[in-house]
Amino acid sequence: MAGLAALQAQAAAWLARIGLAPRRAQAVLLALDELAANLVEHAATAVPFEVRLTEQPAQIELLLVDHGAPFDPRHAPSAPVARSLDEAPIGGLGLILVRQLATSIDYRRVAHGNQLRLCFAREDALTAPSDAPPAG
Repeated sequence: MAGLAALQAQAAAWLARIGLAPRRAQAVLLALDELAANLVEHAATAVPFEVRLTEQPAQIELLLVDHGAPFDPRHAPSAPVARSLDEAPIGGLGLILVRQLATSIDYRRVAHGNQLRLCFAREDALTAPSDAPPAG
């Protein structure tokens, strides 16, 4: 898991360098952490993977490529919703969280691997227009 910590540190440093707002950077880092941890935890054997972050005018793109078995997280079954906290299982909600954090998710099976592309808005969707009257 030391490799995942180094990956997170490198991604966090890059996101800070490009000036992404901390709240938006946290969304990217949380999704990256969940996806990378899933690769490490659920792959039958060690699966090398590469991560690429790209800055675009309105969004940040996260590209994750691995050479494991086909797996499209867009169609993975969601964990059942527990009726209470006592009944809630530990784990199983990471992909739901990733789906909520990303503005778009695209999956492709490419030459012996999986290519997952997630986009994250640079700005919060609920940001009030600058000409709106102050609340209160």
